[in-house]
Amino acid sequence: MRLGDFATALWFFSINQAVAATPLLHNLGPGSEDARQRVHLIATMMGPNLNLTSWEERLQLLRTRKCFDPHDKIYGALGVLPRELAALITPDYSLTATEVYRNTFITTLSASSHLVQLGECEYHEGSPGIPGLPTWVPDWSVPRKTLPLNGNGFVSGQSRAWALHPCPEILKVTGRAFGFVESAGPVAPTATIDVLRQILAWEPEGAAKKPYVGGGTVLDAFVMTLLGGRVRERHFASRLYPLANAREEYCDFRKVELNEFTDIRKMVAVSLMASMSKSRSLITLTDGHIGLGPPGSKPGDIVCALLGCNSAMVLRQQEDDKYIVVGEAYVDAMNDACSFLGPLPDNCMVAVHQKQLLFVNFDEPGDHREDPRLGPLPDAWERCQPGAVYSTMPWLDIGFMNPETQEARVWDPRMDAPALVAKGVELHDFPLI
Repeated sequence: MRLGDFATALWFFSINQAVAATPLLHNLGPGSEDARQRVHLIATMMGPNLNLTSWEERLQLLRTRKCFDPHDKIYGALGVLPRELAALITPDYSLTATEVYRNTFITTLSASSHLVQLGECEYHEGSPGIPGLPTWVPDWSVPRKTLPLNGNGFVSGQSRAWALHPCPEILKVTGRAFGFVESAGPVAPTATIDVLRQILAWEPEGAAKKPYVGGGTVLDAFVMTLLGGRVRERHFASRLYPLANAREEYCDFRKVELNEFTDIRKMVAVSLMASMSKSRSLITLTDGHIGLGPPGSKPGDIVCALLGCNSAMVLRQQEDDKYIVVGEAYVDAMNDACSFLGPLPDNCMVAVHQKQLLFVNFDEPGDHREDPRLGPLPDAWERCQPGAVYSTMPWLDIGFMNPETQEARVWDPRMDAPALVAKGVELHDFPLI
């Protein structure tokens, strides 16, 4: 091996190990958050060998980088986006940054039929940003303050966005209101040690013995919420802790002096809680559910499930019956399309594997991809393996096909808005500004 090859191999091994390692163990020292983002950025630029990120996660990573011209937060990212998606975006510096960002949002929505970029929006009243940017368009010119949830809750299931763009300022989306924010706790700081103090202050009094509205204890719900649902029971074949172990570690954490950094570093679940909670607010809904809300959350805000958006979204109604996007949230009771389909049967549980929902039925074997609440597929449609069907957008995971028309879809035809309405699901339109 040549010396240059040896150095390259060492560089690849170092990057690969740094990215593959649990990142939450390295977030206590000053500047380490930025250092980790740099490592992820380099790994993304290295191409598909590490298979690190989806196209939306690449935009998230590049958002943390600086550039002189805000246009280049998009145009500079074209080289790392899927070729077919990048071809839909033509650099045009005669447009304003507002137009570039809005056009990019609409382009990705049209190409993917998904509102994944809506989860990147965070409303900060009075903060500087791109002038005139609608709240439903992410402000890619500045880094976001919170860790992305990346649709971990599958709030809308395998649905497509039902959205209209009637004018430049408005995006009309369809979904359901889950509940209203009754209270929003203090926003957690960004320094990890201060976040941990805030978590202790957030914990409801008597949480270990108080029953929770969704079952179990308030302490169970509190721990699950701060983890953003990232527990082994939910994430198949993961290195995450089971909920019981995470709860036990959190109870041990209460006894630790917060200047004992070594002890805290060993607490994997508590470190994850700190990362998830940074710059977020613990919200309580009027029905008693709790969640991790965006930093701008206020009492009276609406927590919604929107078709084609796998994060719960916090919206704020305005006087003209339009809504501003406050940001994404995690509410455990909204997971797995429960807002649209109701709870899963008692004999069924969900496991997330490779960003797909699997439904495990304890009583009978079967296709674990099939949601028992949906019933059979329409006669014209059948499931197909991702990658098995030709698509003009190969970066999307095609899951359904109509053999007669050769139409291929990412979304489940049973989760279309008309199909849900036919099942008796009441849907509402939310005009976003």
